[in-house]
Amino acid sequence: MKEIVFKILAGGNFMRYKYLKKIVAMFLLCAFAISFSVIGVNAADTKLGSITVEVNEILQGTQLKLIDVADYVNGSYVMNDNFKDCKVSFDGWSDTSTAKKISYTLEEYAKSNNISGIVNEVQSDGKAYFTNLSADKVYLIIQPDEDDEYIIQPSITVMPYMSDNQEIYDVNIKAKFADNSIFSQSAVILNKRGDNKEPLAGATFSFQSKIYYNNTESIPDNTEKGSDAQGNYYWKSYASDLTTNAQGQIVIKKLPFGTYRFIETQAPIGYVLDSTPREFTLSNHGSVKLENDRYVRRAGTIAELTVVNTKEIVDSSVPSTPTPPIKTSDDSNNTPYIFMFCIAGLLVFATIKSYSLRKNNK
Repeated sequence: MKEIVFKILAGGNFMRYKYLKKIVAMFLLCAFAISFSVIGVNAADTKLGSITVEVNEILQGTQLKLIDVADYVNGSYVMNDNFKDCKVSFDGWSDTSTAKKISYTLEEYAKSNNISGIVNEVQSDGKAYFTNLSADKVYLIIQPDEDDEYIIQPSITVMPYMSDNQEIYDVNIKAKFADNSIFSQSAVILNKRGDNKEPLAGATFSFQSKIYYNNTESIPDNTEKGSDAQGNYYWKSYASDLTTNAQGQIVIKKLPFGTYRFIETQAPIGYVLDSTPREFTLSNHGSVKLENDRYVRRAGTIAELTVVNTKEIVDSSVPSTPTPPIKTSDDSNNTPYIFMFCIAGLLVFATIKSYSLRKNNK
């Protein structure tokens, strides 16, 4: 065999070198075909899935993060390298309360260790979509930047999961909120402006809510009362010293549905007070956000009021304090003083002349 190979390589009589090149090429082609077929089989066996998180339309633009937590290995879930030091067991996690505790523990660990993940935004349909995900894993869904109004609870899920003895690779999750009462609340923005639409800081308002009552209820003393088609009501003080900020705004969030009003109690310096009550009603959910140092509507329906102050006008008909005039010779009678001055002059002249004559006579 060695002799045959040597003769092939040396260009012996058994085979020319060009035949050797053909054999090598065919060998490489076969090897490539075998490798490609193996890769194709493995690729066919690797399934991808998706996770859709249903949130709410009003949270459009809110970010959610999907984090790979564990792998399914030999019938059990094993933490990956990012979570290997996290003391969490998946035993009994099919129980809702247990799964909730695990989710919060994993969220705290992920945030404290700054573990990366896939970040997507909630779309206009109120859902966040995560696609082309590797299967046989445990995933954690968290809110990377918690909103001061909408706090979404963390959740975990496996992919795929079993349903009616079938593996489901497209997982749908409905997000839960820490406080569901936010959906029966709204917000109000009061904008304070001057004559030229400039924002006015330093204006003070009282804020009151309209409370309906029946005849058997006792109401606070010294409150304004009234009645309308819905019955008897009074105005309850909500706040008495709300002051506009540098942008001329007062913002109140998480207001329960109802009727409210603002009353200006102190105008900015140099402006006229406008104590006209500004009444409004909230009946649909809405929220606000801070954008370029100003509060604007974020989603839903909010109340937005604008109160304009006019500048104080100085009455030009009121004369200012007059300046005393400077007296001149034409403003007074100086004749007596001139006469006395002349008499005094004559007396001095006569005295000098008399003294001079006496001296000469001697």
